[in-house]
Amino acid sequence: DECNFRALPQSRTYEEEISAEPWFSVRENDIFPEEFERCLGLPGKLREVFLAHHADLFDPHFWRQQQARLRAGEVSHIFPYDRSIRLFEKS
Repeated sequence: DECNFRALPQSRTYEEEISAEPWFSVRENDIFPEEFERCLGLPGKLREVFLAHHADLFDPHFWRQQQARLRAGEVSHIFPYDRSIRLFEKS
């Protein structure tokens, strides 16, 4: 089954906002990227730096684009370091 990346619905009432349980429907494969930030547990400055470089990871649109690219056969190469500071194997 495929992941269904969704935006968190905005609450319409105060009761919905303070509810301990979701007041909106959630299916088995639903994923809410906006909630990823809570799971990271990054303190202050680290959180700011992470958000400055990777805020797109909390946007459902980003993940739906990645799914479309994968379906089209596109493979993304993600490197943790800029090319100028990467270690290269000599051939």
